[in-house]
Amino acid sequence: RRPELAEWLASRVTHGDSVAQHGLQDSAGEFAGLDDGDTRRAVAAGRRLLRLAGVEPRGFVAPAYAYTPELQRVLADAPYRWWAGSHRLWTGPGQCRTVGPALGLGSSSALRRCASPVLVRAAARLGGPLLRLDLRPTDLDLPGHVGAVEGVLRRNRFRRAVTYDDIAAG
Repeated sequence: RRPELAEWLASRVTHGDSVAQHGLQDSAGEFAGLDDGDTRRAVAAGRRLLRLAGVEPRGFVAPAYAYTPELQRVLADAPYRWWAGSHRLWTGPGQCRTVGPALGLGSSSALRRCASPVLVRAAARLGGPLLRLDLRPTDLDLPGHVGAVEGVLRRNRFRRAVTYDDIAAG
């Protein structure tokens, strides 16, 4: 229904970005209360939509990093290279890497306490070797948020940009 979104995603893949599947409802409770079968169907439906748009999702990021035990079981069997949590990246059965907190601005960000631009800037200064920014289009509706992100990126321009695919590969 949104050909311009499909074109944009395809262009991002062409430019080296990783595309991850997210939820269909973008709600922290999207997978809560679903049994294994319903969870499997919900994940498959989202994957099917992306594939119909011409994009093969390489990874999965649950809305608000809310992974139920059922979702974890489904993802362990799914054909994703990785799935990201608020502090970890799973790359296979029993294989995960600590990747540090994801800093975000919006209400559904992994670190809600970093919901202000000032706190995001401060947390980025204290960050470890990997700086993860958890951004959504709506996070950039406010000029102060845009300024905070620009400031974090400017101060961290010496860092090498990597994707979850890069981290998963080692």
